Amino acid sequence: MKNTEWNVSPSPFVFAGCQLRISSIAIILSLVPQVFLLGYFNDIQALTVICASLAGAVAAELCFCRPKEGDGFKRFSDGTVLVSGLVTGFLLPVYLNPFLAAVSSFFGIFIARNFFNGKGNSWLSASAFAVVFACISSPSVFQAASVSGLLPVQSNFDSEITWFLNTYLLRPSGINLPGGYVSLFFNPAAPVTALKFGVLTLAASVVLIAYDVVDWIVPVVFIAGYSVLVFLFSSTRVLSSIFFAFPSGDVFFHLFMNGILFVGFYLLSDTSSSPRTKPGRIFSGLIAASAAFLFCGQDIFPSGAVLTVFVVNVFNPAIELIENKILGISPVETLI
Repeated sequence: MKNTEWNVSPSPFVFAGCQLRISSIAIILSLVPQVFLLGYFNDIQALTVICASLAGAVAAELCFCRPKEGDGFKRFSDGTVLVSGLVTGFLLPVYLNPFLAAVSSFFGIFIARNFFNGKGNSWLSASAFAVVFACISSPSVFQAASVSGLLPVQSNFDSEITWFLNTYLLRPSGINLPGGYVSLFFNPAAPVTALKFGVLTLAASVVLIAYDVVDWIVPVVFIAGYSVLVFLFSSTRVLSSIFFAFPSGDVFFHLFMNGILFVGFYLLSDTSSSPRTKPGRIFSGLIAASAAFLFCGQDIFPSGAVLTVFVVNVFNPAIELIENKILGISPVETLI
């Protein structure tokens, strides 16, 4: 019988190699349709940034990861490096300098894996760190992306679809969709790849959860909590004077234009950086929802949502300590 090698560490974030490899492949495949559409629309800028981000991630793995004897390129077999590079590329502005995209992705992998428990049990998201690094290095590009992505694009096709929905489906309920609303779900002109094809992100998240590829608790609680906060408090004058609140309580607008869906299902769903108990994951999702509501504001760009991931990453080790106290076990005894 072939022995199975387990990665055991003083952290609750432990994976079996086979499970990690399968989930990585599934996540990569879920993003392939969006990459295909980038090619269909001849979006060379977006494809270049994604390729540069992938190259930076692979370079980081080659530079700092010392392979075991006879290991060779098997260190890439779990697919986590490719997932990190791909997700990073999706979250960067399409007109970011490709060299900076590669450097940001490089340092994201390098820092996360060297200083935050390696892979499979890292509590710092490499993609989140890479995006923040790029934002600090080139804030003007991110600011320009936020401005250009402020409002949906209203095309003739968009107007026809909106008119049909308002006239025949939504009139009895008193709902009236504004012009440009359809482009929230499909907007190839968006300045960030993660914002271009929201309908595909939503469909992919359903498939990943249905096949138990990603954990659903944190992202679902995060999105539900964020939606409730936007709906209830975004129009409150007190909040608007304190927290840069949203101009309206339009939940769908902010879920798609802020990259909340993409970040929720591709970053916060990472089991390696999530608490291991259901109450802990629910609490983590609520923290993420509150942080996103405060950080995103009127900034129509995933940078606020990515910053949310950092906040949750800081709180998750504290949640781990509480879980250990309640369960009365040592973290070393935990194996997922």
